[in-house]
Amino acid sequence: MPTSTKVGSVSRARYEEIIAEDRKLVEVDTEIQFKIGDHALEIEPMRPHGGSLPAAGEELLGVREWHAGESGCVQS
Repeated sequence: MPTSTKVGSVSRARYEEIIAEDRKLVEVDTEIQFKIGDHALEIEPMRPHGGSLPAAGEELLGVREWHAGESGCVQS
């Protein structure tokens, strides 16, 4: 395919550059999501069924709510 071919408003070569960069961004985003999940599991490991009940005198606060507040992440 000639390099003068356009994809949308950009050249085929520029299109390939954009797609390559976007694939890297998706890979990084995926790595970040898994890393955050690993951190959450380190802080609060999975428990058996029914294990989410707070101990006597403790408030039930999930990792998602707590970590979002601590890390400055906005929940969606």
